[in-house]
Amino acid sequence: ARATTMRLTACACLLLAVLCAQIRAIDTFGPRPRPRLYAKPHLPPHLIAAERALKELAPGGPAAAGLLSDGIWQAPGADPVAKKSLDGTRAGAAPPDDGSCDASSEVGSCDAPSGENATPSPETTRATEKETNLKKYEEYFLRYQLTDRMVKAAAKPDENFRDRKFIWEGADHPTSSGISERRSASASDADETQSESYQAEIDSDGGGSSSDQVATSDGRPEAVDAYAAAEASMLAEVDGSSSDGSSSIVPSSPIAEEINGVDDAAKEMMTQLRAEARAYVNPQTGKGLRWGDTWRHAWGGGVGVGRPESRPRRFAADGTTMIMPAATDKGYALVPTSSDKRALEEFYDECNGIRWSVQRNWGVGEPCANNWHGVVCTGGRVTQLNMNLNNVACWGELNLTALAKLDELLYLDMSDNLFSGEIPNELFSMTKLQTLALSSNRMTGKLSKKFGRLTNLRHLDLSANGFHGALPKEMGKMKSLEVLYLGEAGLEVKNKFSGKIPEAWVGMKSLQRLSLTGNSGVKGKFPTWIGKLQNLEELTLSNTGLLGEIPESIDQCYNLRTLDLSNNGLTGAIPEGITRLGRLKHLKLRGNKLEGGVPPGIAELRELESLDLGSNKLTGKLPEKFEGLTKLEYLDVSRNDLSGELPKVLPRIPSLRAALLNDNSFEGQIPGDYFTKLPLLMHLYLDRNKLEGALPGEAMATAKMLKEFHASFNKISGEIPKDIGRLPRLASLQLRRNQLTGEIPPELGDCPELARLDLSENKLSGRIPAALANATDLAEIRLGVNRLEGPIPNELESLELLRALVVNNNKLTGTIPPWLATHPCLRDSDLSSNRFHGRLPETLWDPHGDDGEGGVGRVPFLPARHDRSAGYEERNINLGLNPLFCPLPDWADEVHATCRQAEIKTISPSSGPAAGGTLVTVTGNNLGAGDEDSGCLFGKEKDSVWVPALEASDSKLVCESPPKHPENHKNAVVLRVGHKGEAITRFGELFRYT
Repeated sequence: ARATTMRLTACACLLLAVLCAQIRAIDTFGPRPRPRLYAKPHLPPHLIAAERALKELAPGGPAAAGLLSDGIWQAPGADPVAKKSLDGTRAGAAPPDDGSCDASSEVGSCDAPSGENATPSPETTRATEKETNLKKYEEYFLRYQLTDRMVKAAAKPDENFRDRKFIWEGADHPTSSGISERRSASASDADETQSESYQAEIDSDGGGSSSDQVATSDGRPEAVDAYAAAEASMLAEVDGSSSDGSSSIVPSSPIAEEINGVDDAAKEMMTQLRAEARAYVNPQTGKGLRWGDTWRHAWGGGVGVGRPESRPRRFAADGTTMIMPAATDKGYALVPTSSDKRALEEFYDECNGIRWSVQRNWGVGEPCANNWHGVVCTGGRVTQLNMNLNNVACWGELNLTALAKLDELLYLDMSDNLFSGEIPNELFSMTKLQTLALSSNRMTGKLSKKFGRLTNLRHLDLSANGFHGALPKEMGKMKSLEVLYLGEAGLEVKNKFSGKIPEAWVGMKSLQRLSLTGNSGVKGKFPTWIGKLQNLEELTLSNTGLLGEIPESIDQCYNLRTLDLSNNGLTGAIPEGITRLGRLKHLKLRGNKLEGGVPPGIAELRELESLDLGSNKLTGKLPEKFEGLTKLEYLDVSRNDLSGELPKVLPRIPSLRAALLNDNSFEGQIPGDYFTKLPLLMHLYLDRNKLEGALPGEAMATAKMLKEFHASFNKISGEIPKDIGRLPRLASLQLRRNQLTGEIPPELGDCPELARLDLSENKLSGRIPAALANATDLAEIRLGVNRLEGPIPNELESLELLRALVVNNNKLTGTIPPWLATHPCLRDSDLSSNRFHGRLPETLWDPHGDDGEGGVGRVPFLPARHDRSAGYEERNINLGLNPLFCPLPDWADEVHATCRQAEIKTISPSSGPAAGGTLVTVTGNNLGAGDEDSGCLFGKEKDSVWVPALEASDSKLVCESPPKHPENHKNAVVLRVGHKGEAITRFGELFRYT
């Protein structure tokens, strides 16, 4: 058994390793996609306090027992508010300083320091309040009647007491509460673990019972003060059961109680209350009833939907309406009515809410209690509104008139919707906003100087819109701003900010992420003051108009994780200051005019994951110290002027997944170590260098993760290794314009993920392997400018994803495949400059199709598919410079078809007996290229006799003469060359019967 367990554990570890490798293989190129950076807002203390209060008001909470009868709630740690207890004393008052405190004193009575102005500690205040609450429980227990279940349990006779009587205060007979049976403690605990709005932030504020308890061995909370210990003991008694299986809600020995005179009313009351707290069950879900459940809507009421007007109400100072429970209510606590409801209803009307993609619960009951879609509440107030990707068109323009009335709104996400227009002025009155996301819309106009008023704003995302104009320097007053995104292009519009980046932005001391990418109008030199923003973690200024050199002061931004300055006009050398950014993960400097060598100091960036230096003017070699980049996954030094052999340091970076070395001056052979020592390598680009020699086939077969291998425009020679067919993940093989010879290995069809195959402009010979059809993902086959022979395999028609077939400038023969215009995906077909013959297939022409110029007839469109409609995408077919049979149809120009007229030079013999059987040899030009459907026609056009050729080539046919027709009174007939029974020669030669 132990060996089996070990084997299973080993298998599980192996599967986990493979899964991790699969996950890490995703998004190899460059940095990972940027996550949503709109963090949850920082909640003010009064909302946290209100949220705690609402939890106490929830069904089964302390408020159900009348603990908040005075309506006062305070946050933990604040100055205690004196409350009158039932005995007339003041809760929280300092204990008497008369030395009367001893071990027998009451819990909490001696915890406060002595002195007239002494302030009790929070622990003393809490213990005192618990003691006061205990007396309130006693009052609650005496004031209200027990449930039938407790009555039956308490009145159950036993062997020690045959006829016990109970006296109930307030009524002669208890009434049933109608509460369902208590659920198990585990189910209740499971519900309690469900997080609410910012549970961690609320619970870590210093309140709650978590700081006063520790866990025991059986998982139950163990109290650390006397009161909590008694409370935990009673909880254990409620959850436990006696030896005979009966519940221990009431004392099992009533006579002993009377003899000892112990008053367990409070203990019994707390036991019952805890049982009742777990008895609230939502009948639809079977889970505990929570504040906001709406299952009674169909009955005209329920938790969170308010009460009839006959219910008493209490109005709080902040506008919150508390609906008090009536005496006949069973199991309902106080229910808050949000003061933000009307503002949300106005927003729903102003922004055409009926057309939203999701409208869940909008207009039903209260927004906080009934979980309106996108609405997040804290303390009964709306603090977040998430309308991302919800078709909130707002009748064309964004309208914030209603939302400006939400005076506790901290988080507003309206990104990826359809509204346009300028930013409304109402926005600048929402000074409590911490997050504003309006990205990916169609908004226009300039940015207002009033943005400087939003000093609490932490996240501002206006990317992928149509804003323009200068960047307001007043935004530098936003000292709390952490994320500022003003770049990126949307589907239809893009921002076009212009001018310099204001130096006043140096006031954004909290800024962590800044993106202006795509704003080509942002000009000027690279800002030297950027080093003062020492909290920056992301600086993305790609595709702008920045000029000049990168300053050495960039090293002052020592928190940078992402530096993207690509596609600008930056000049000079890569500064050494970049090499001192020890936390840098992503460095992108491509598309500039940087000169010099690659700084060896980059090898000191131990956290670097992606390095993009492509499309510059860098020279020299890669430093050998790069082997210290143990986390590097993506390396792009393409389109530079690096020279020498391929860097030998790369195989010593085992984390490497993509190496883009194309468009340089590297020489020599491709090292096998690139495949054997880089187990994670997925993308290798070596195009347009000066590489030579043969491909390392056996080494390539070990690169099981390789997806793309591009080595076009080099001088690679030899044959294509058959071992390439053993690459299970190869998707793109491009070896164009090399000096490869031999045949195309059929083993390439064994690559199950092969999608692109480009072997054009080499010296390949032989036939196109029909086995390529086994690679069912093939989408592009490019074999032009080689020496290939034979026909195009009909098996290629089965490639459902094939969209390009390019075989021009070869020696291919046979007829034109009729499926070129019927294949569901084939868009580009180039069969020009070959030796195809025969007639044009009628499938290449749709005589009823609209030609777009008012006429009819066209090459058939690609059929409808999930990503395109019918009649949307045209096919491109090129059949030029092939010796097709003449005459061609009128539409032949649409496929660039050409023909070569067949000509007969001689026939031998030119006569034969009338009984037939003479073998006639026909010589000439373009006589059918040896096709099996070639033959001879004897006689006139209407009365001719078709005779298949016994031997056929492009210049010679051998046919057997038929017997003379009885009705033919002449001794001579015209002999012509034909194809499938139709003449392909305009003129013929006479054959005489003797």
